[in-house]
Amino acid sequence: MFLYNEVQKREANQERVRVGLIGAGKFGSMFLSQVPFTIGLEVISIVDICVENAKKNCRDVGWTKEQIESVLFFDNLKKMVSQTKIDVLVEATGDPVEGTKHALIAIEERLDIVMVNVEADVLSGPYLAKEADKAGIVYSMAYGDQPALTTELVEWARASGFNVVAAGKGTKYLPEYHYSTPDTVWDYYGLNREEALSAGMNSRMFNSFLDGTKSALEMAAISNATLLKPPSNGLQFPPAGMDHLSHVLRPRVDGGILESSGTVEVVSSLERDGRPVSKDLRWGVYVVLEAANEYAAKCFTQYGMNTDDTGRYSSMYKPFHLIGMELNTSIFSTAILKKATGCTKEFSGDVIATAKQNLKKGQLLDGEGGFTVWGKLYQADFAKKINGLPIGLANNVKLKNDVEKDAPVCWSDVDLDVNCPVVKIREKIKLTEEKIKKGNFTFDDYLLQLRQMKKMGGMEGVLSLLPGVGKVKEQMQNANIDEKLLISNEAIILSMTKKERSNPDIISGSRRKRISLGSGTDVQTINRLLKQFKMMSKMMKKMSKGGGPQSGMPPELFNQLK
Repeated sequence: MFLYNEVQKREANQERVRVGLIGAGKFGSMFLSQVPFTIGLEVISIVDICVENAKKNCRDVGWTKEQIESVLFFDNLKKMVSQTKIDVLVEATGDPVEGTKHALIAIEERLDIVMVNVEADVLSGPYLAKEADKAGIVYSMAYGDQPALTTELVEWARASGFNVVAAGKGTKYLPEYHYSTPDTVWDYYGLNREEALSAGMNSRMFNSFLDGTKSALEMAAISNATLLKPPSNGLQFPPAGMDHLSHVLRPRVDGGILESSGTVEVVSSLERDGRPVSKDLRWGVYVVLEAANEYAAKCFTQYGMNTDDTGRYSSMYKPFHLIGMELNTSIFSTAILKKATGCTKEFSGDVIATAKQNLKKGQLLDGEGGFTVWGKLYQADFAKKINGLPIGLANNVKLKNDVEKDAPVCWSDVDLDVNCPVVKIREKIKLTEEKIKKGNFTFDDYLLQLRQMKKMGGMEGVLSLLPGVGKVKEQMQNANIDEKLLISNEAIILSMTKKERSNPDIISGSRRKRISLGSGTDVQTINRLLKQFKMMSKMMKKMSKGGGPQSGMPPELFNQLK
């Protein structure tokens, strides 16, 4: 909000945000089309595997010869970062493995990242976000794409005090679309192959939109950013128009289709018999709200909002999105405000490769939008339980086992390069999640949590996002939590040695005195932090076994935070 005022100041001072773009495809081209008309920003360099195609796309969106000549073009990112100086890298390749590698280069170079590449974000986002935070840079979703726009609606709803029942987007969907291939995709769009080719339309990309993979990836990204849960057995794609969102997307106990409140879902623009849904949301995003009390429900009606028949549930939506043409909002927010327009918080949803046909041992998987697999959304814990292979790693890998149609492909079903950086990242994500759930985390992990906590508005901001913390949330709201402790705790942890952070039990009296001198605190404050850390470890172990803190935070730990 009020971002444009800051942009005008930048332009007046000739301090334009310097942007590097990697991937000048459809999204990148739509962004480039707005650049000549945007103040406070300049594109310094563009990376694409085919430089001539990138230049052609610049011409096609209206760039002049002089504008094209003012930009440096490269065929790989390492050349670009070594030869140009930029503030923000926009990653828009759509390749999950290469996108992850590009983000790691940007983190190493201390460049803020706008991650258009939702495939890479879902595959590696939890790790990349933490590494970016360690490096002191911003890792952001791309405004204009549906995950960031949906996350914005969720932020608005929560900041306004509403309970978020569901959030997501619309799409064109029928169950048979899951088995679509690049050979059949144009029939579903009402085009022939020649028409599609002449329009520059990529059959694999459009097939990923149709077969449900892209929807699953975008809902996983939203889940990971907002902590709204995915449905337990994949997206349901219920038919629903704008006027009926709050009727369809409410819990089953109240007559809707949701297993529970607080979930992501995609609504279809088609009824199951193929008839169009009235006032469909095919190109838009939405959030469903629940009134906190009778007064709020009356206000829904008084101000003309569409509600369900109980009057308790209503919705807000944005009917369209302009993808790359809206991207500047992320670039300016990242560079000027140092705030992400949505960012992965933790691993909540994952997208698993699922067989489109009976697959045979020795067959080569061809990834997103291909002939062999589509991506199905699962809760991350369940995806790990079934050992499901992420769709982002299901390209150009050979099967070791037969896989039946509609069954998930497992890690054990494929030959993967264990030295691949992205495979290693997924293993790190898995180990980190397991450590935290078991309570076996170190002060390095705790430091990351503190930094995330500060970004999310302190302790109360974190708890406002967590479902089912009951009494804990009430305690935090009724007490004055000393947020300065977050700052002093961070200083204490940074004054510890690596060995001390990984094994706090070795921190003896002399070590505590040294840490107090380094952090500018006293030994009593350090003792307090160590005690708090141990109590948090115990509480998290209890939570991992299903013993959540519904009865409230232990008084000893609660008092440590005041």
